[in-house]
Amino acid sequence: PTTYKTALTHYLEITALPRTHILKELAEYCSDEKDKEFLRFMSSTAPEGKAKYQEWVQDSSRNIVHVLEDVPSCHPPIDHICELLPRLQPRYYSISSSSKLYPTTVHVTAVLVKYVTKTGRTNNGVATTFLAQKKVNGESLPRVPIFIRKSQFRLPAKTETPV
Repeated sequence: PTTYKTALTHYLEITALPRTHILKELAEYCSDEKDKEFLRFMSSTAPEGKAKYQEWVQDSSRNIVHVLEDVPSCHPPIDHICELLPRLQPRYYSISSSSKLYPTTVHVTAVLVKYVTKTGRTNNGVATTFLAQKKVNGESLPRVPIFIRKSQFRLPAKTETPV
């Protein structure tokens, strides 16, 4: 068991663009018929509906939060939202430090993802924003949950070969 806050913060992908089947489900919770038809239209297989979905969701980078803000009569229950959202997927980064120089720590290099959408909203990267918000606590460095997966990268056999 967990709280909705924990699920939405740590386990569910709230920043991904909602797929058409999610819009179709959300339409059932619209009290305004125009809003209901709009969401149904974008979830249809008609070329015009697909084009509208492309423009309104994909090209404008609208996530589920943005959809709910922009369709004011849509009020789905939080438990159904949690059922609809996909699981938060791992973000993979390369280790940028040497295990010989830093045997007890791992360093990663990442670019902070932050951009303004066509609707004027600021979208932030999930993992890079999480990492950027970590602060040094006294003498100890911040700790984050990670896992290491085996790399497919191999250095060339000849040391003269440029990498």
